[in-house]
Amino acid sequence: PALTNYLDNTAAKAQKDAEDRAMRRIGGMSFQEARDAVNSGKMTEMDNPWFKAAFMKQYGERLAYERVNELSTEYETNFDKNSGDIDGLIRGRTSDDLDQYGNDPHFTGAYTKVMDSFGARAKTAQAQYKTEQVKQDTVSGVYDTFHGEATSLREAGKTPQEIVNTLRGKYEGNRSLLHVDFKEQD
Repeated sequence: PALTNYLDNTAAKAQKDAEDRAMRRIGGMSFQEARDAVNSGKMTEMDNPWFKAAFMKQYGERLAYERVNELSTEYETNFDKNSGDIDGLIRGRTSDDLDQYGNDPHFTGAYTKVMDSFGARAKTAQAQYKTEQVKQDTVSGVYDTFHGEATSLREAGKTPQEIVNTLRGKYEGNRSLLHVDFKEQD
């Protein structure tokens, strides 16, 4: 028991030391330096499984945040928010990373945690955008209908008060059917 306890404590200390070294090592690198170090296979510390686990976890997080920044920019600048596939956009950008490093469980765990969180936020943002578009389209439709009807009533010789009364007679129907409140209809 004493020998087992000693070995367990020694192993835990060695693991903690290796993890700390990995954190300091990757913390002192730029993203490109970290990528080159992983891809080159020339980091001798990677022979230590604890060092490798900690390093790959940190690298997975850093690469995921790099992808999140790229995807956020793409979404705001080039993505077709009306008919685009947000899941496809994310999958397209992450598949190469997972193909290359996905066999490392420490990388995959850290990477997918960040990307899953971003995916959920992106889907929520996309849903909010589409909801706002539907709402804007509905309000525009009400405006166009009111404008067309007001023009027709004016051409028919109706007074401004008669036109207003006719249009306001449609307010309740637009509110209950289209969920456009009175203020927006005004």
